[in-house]
Amino acid sequence: MHPHIWYKRGFKIEALNPHKGPQRSQLMQLEALRPNLGADLGRLRRLYQEQSWRAALPESLPDAELLALARDFRSVEVSLQVDDEDECPPSMASAVFVVTSLLTREEKTDTPPALRITQDGLMRAMQTYQWGLEREIVRRIVGIPTATQTGNLIERLERCAAG
Repeated sequence: MHPHIWYKRGFKIEALNPHKGPQRSQLMQLEALRPNLGADLGRLRRLYQEQSWRAALPESLPDAELLALARDFRSVEVSLQVDDEDECPPSMASAVFVVTSLLTREEKTDTPPALRITQDGLMRAMQTYQWGLEREIVRRIVGIPTATQTGNLIERLERCAAG
């Protein structure tokens, strides 16, 4: 996040005194970026309808949605480690929505296209998308882009779906 945005949000950014050492309140904290809620599925659908499947790409997502989706995907990952197959995590809907939007890659239509994918394939695709989300967050923070990230993510997702 750009320092100007930190200032606008009210975070303190001050020169650190090397003799006193850094004070916690004076440093930018990544914790401040932590979303309180997961992604808003209605907002994701509106983005998808307005911009097509490309809106689901990590580099196309606004900061708030990117971080909220990262939270959702991490929540799904953690809940699946518990092996409670009876309960579906609440964040699963947004995770499945964005992954299937990229796998079908249909332009704006009223009827969703058919998608055949196994449960294992969907889980691998979700892990791959989570990888893409996390790489995009790091790219935005450190400011160093990666080459052909979009094409690489789409290819990986397709390989997961194919089995």
